[in-house]
Amino acid sequence: MSLSNDLNELIKNSEWTTAVGSSILLFGRLEVKINYLLFIYITPNALSEKLRVVNLSRKIELIRSVFNWPHEKTPKEVRLIVLLKRASGLLTTRNLIAHNGLMWGHFDDESSDEKSSVRLVNPNIGKGRFKSLALHEIQAFVKSVEELLNDFEALDNEDGIGVPF
Repeated sequence: MSLSNDLNELIKNSEWTTAVGSSILLFGRLEVKINYLLFIYITPNALSEKLRVVNLSRKIELIRSVFNWPHEKTPKEVRLIVLLKRASGLLTTRNLIAHNGLMWGHFDDESSDEKSSVRLVNPNIGKGRFKSLALHEIQAFVKSVEELLNDFEALDNEDGIGVPF
């Protein structure tokens, strides 16, 4: 069996599928929450169509800019700003997971005891360099997104008006 076929089997029947699928689906829920916040805090109907094509990073910046106005922030606003900052911190990993594939390889770095393994790899970072994620890193990402979603939901439900999704 070729490495390509082995990799296809690994993708179909492994923890990789669960980890990558969970990360994409959970981050999709996070994006829906961010879009809802954008609608609540910023967008009249005229802007909502134009903002649909804006990437998530810029949407987060836009919402955060609302809270940069010189006014005394409520405790809920302060917590929301912290949650948005955490969401921004997850974007690079989300994009690596969403836009790259699994590869076999020899990875000589300090992030894993496994030197020869399967990783999710972006080979286009720079000449002779790449960015990779091991399975345990994707699983940790999934946990981070789940925790962030739980924190958003706790904040949403604080005043009895939860986001309806």
